[in-house]
Amino acid sequence: MNKQEVDPFGFKGQAQDYDIERPRYSQNFIDEILRQTSSFNNYIDVASGTGLLFYELAHKFNSKLIVQDRSKKQLDVAREKLSNTELNASNVDFVESDAFDIHNHLPQGTKFDLITIAQAFHWLENDKFCQYVVNELLSENGTFAVCGYFCEGFDYNTPEDLEFAKSAQRHYDKFYSTVLPHFDCDRTSLDQGHTNFDSTKHFEKTEFIREMTQVELPLERVCKYLGTYSAYNIYKSKFGSKEDFEDPLVVFRKGIEEDLNGYYAKNNVSPKEKPLVMRMPFFLWILKSGKKLV
Repeated sequence: MNKQEVDPFGFKGQAQDYDIERPRYSQNFIDEILRQTSSFNNYIDVASGTGLLFYELAHKFNSKLIVQDRSKKQLDVAREKLSNTELNASNVDFVESDAFDIHNHLPQGTKFDLITIAQAFHWLENDKFCQYVVNELLSENGTFAVCGYFCEGFDYNTPEDLEFAKSAQRHYDKFYSTVLPHFDCDRTSLDQGHTNFDSTKHFEKTEFIREMTQVELPLERVCKYLGTYSAYNIYKSKFGSKEDFEDPLVVFRKGIEEDLNGYYAKNNVSPKEKPLVMRMPFFLWILKSGKKLV
């Protein structure tokens, strides 16, 4: 990343909140990635962030492990977590670089048995990066795993009143539409689970898995999660100093609180500890047998 560019995940406290509030991948995804991996020598997690996926897989490998990202703040968090694992620290390298410059930070000819990219494929030109993976990084029998998720929205945790439950969505829609133009990535592709991506162009063997999760959460946790959105932080940095600035996350929280307080009062019921249900699809692409193109 050019030093003049803004780190979209480098705002104060953002990397730490990201590591705590972002969801984890299911054991089914972890098991499938490992099942599809033929050898367990070298492994690289591209655009690793704080290492949420890396630390689920790294213990299975016995040689060189690479954690790569362009965000120094996120890599710092990933590096701090290493001491709390049983990994041999001498086997782990942290590489701060552009994703297309990884090979210049490695011994010449280094190839990987497993390459993963989690919640970051939408930050890259997919075709170009797949060809880079095949030509520069992936071993002959290696596996490239692409996974991620997106927040579809929220319901109120009121199964006894489905009409009210669905009314929570309008607050997320307003928040999301406000910050959406400030994502510096292909957010539309992410919101489609990258199903618009032609995996057969670069790989002979492909597999796609999708899981839908619904998680009950306190409002505080929901707000902290939304506060890790890169677009939200960029939006605040652009407009936060203006007199008429309305923080979209504050607006979201206020709207939710007003709805819930009204509902509890009207129905004479006690507030719920986890009043929101987050709907979140997860996806996993397993890509193998790369096609080298000139």
